[in-house]
Amino acid sequence: MRSKRAIVLIAPLVQLFLLEAVFFWSQSRLIGFLPASSRFLYLTLIFLNVFLAFCVWFLLRIQPIRWLDKIGFMFWAWLLVNSIVLFSFLLPKNLGLHFLYFLASLILFYYLRLLSIGVVKTNGQYRPPIISFAVFSSVLIVFFLFSFFYGLESYLNVSVFRLCLAMVMSLLLIFYLIIRWSNADWSSGALYLLIDCLVLTEIAWAIFFLPFHFILIGAVFAFCFYIVSGLSRLALADKLSSQALKFYLSIGLGGLLLILLTAQWV
Repeated sequence: MRSKRAIVLIAPLVQLFLLEAVFFWSQSRLIGFLPASSRFLYLTLIFLNVFLAFCVWFLLRIQPIRWLDKIGFMFWAWLLVNSIVLFSFLLPKNLGLHFLYFLASLILFYYLRLLSIGVVKTNGQYRPPIISFAVFSSVLIVFFLFSFFYGLESYLNVSVFRLCLAMVMSLLLIFYLIIRWSNADWSSGALYLLIDCLVLTEIAWAIFFLPFHFILIGAVFAFCFYIVSGLSRLALADKLSSQALKFYLSIGLGGLLLILLTAQWV
């Protein structure tokens, strides 16, 4: 028990230390962004991801879940951290990066804490806190990761086709894990997975052409993801009603309208 608590406390601190080390290393006047700095960045990120995989495995090693599910929880940890790290690469190097690194460490702490408590109940179903966290964190992952994709197209002119392929793979993985952890029937869940990915891929491709900053475009897509994923989860649980539909549409469309009205200030 003490070893689990140590992992939950130490892992976010190690992550924060490594990310801050990358920041100050790249800011060094002697090194700057020379190839040596890039090698340090790559090695640090590789070590961080291996370290995260070990932490997740250590917390789940004796829990009654299949090895494939343990790998899924590892992937979720990688998505949580790497989406924020990739997003930070496109931002100016100021105090905002320190806030992002702290946010990534805080989210990791809460995620590892949930894993240490237990992810499944006695009947084999996943616990509600894991489901709620997956739903909440998936919106953050989509925002940071897809903002990074849109930023690559804006700044580096990366092919839209290649970025769409990366988006499809990301959406398939995210929806697969959410549906699996939602204790839904997989026979109908697979159909919703394909439909959701198809709809969101079309939306992702279309908003490539919006003349906005990549952060705003990422926020627009995150709201679309929130609406589609929320309605799909309710449909899988047979809880979809007119009130729920009105709620998601009002929240989503209101958020989109707010983003578009404030686009001129970004």
